[in-house]
Amino acid sequence: MAEKKPILVDIIMCDDIREEINKKLSFIGVYTHKIGVPKLPFRLCKLCFSLKFKEGLGEFKIKIVLNAPSGVVASIDFPSKIKFNQGAVVGVISVFEGLEIKEEGAYQLKVYFNEDIDPSITFNFSITTPTNPSVIQHL
Repeated sequence: MAEKKPILVDIIMCDDIREEINKKLSFIGVYTHKIGVPKLPFRLCKLCFSLKFKEGLGEFKIKIVLNAPSGVVASIDFPSKIKFNQGAVVGVISVFEGLEIKEEGAYQLKVYFNEDIDPSITFNFSITTPTNPSVIQHL
């Protein structure tokens, strides 16, 4: 069986992801492609990403890297390989805790399969401070 890297179906970026008693997931504080913070530096208690993949085939070691404009902020190496079967949709949740945000600008979440040099998936978003400090936008 030949391996086939999965493709990204959906990504949700939010403050927290909780599993409810009935096994449903609740997404708290959902962002689109911009996070507004009141000032810099700023500490984000949590930044969570829910990634949904399809059309993968085989087992993959996954590494997720969070990049700021000036370099890597944090990364997560999943300890075991994740198996993708024909026709299955697979969800992966990554939680970054205690992030120290030091700069505004373009950020990227990069997903690597089996330690490839180039990321298979890149999600772009920005972190901004408001021009009016009394207003914080989450757009």
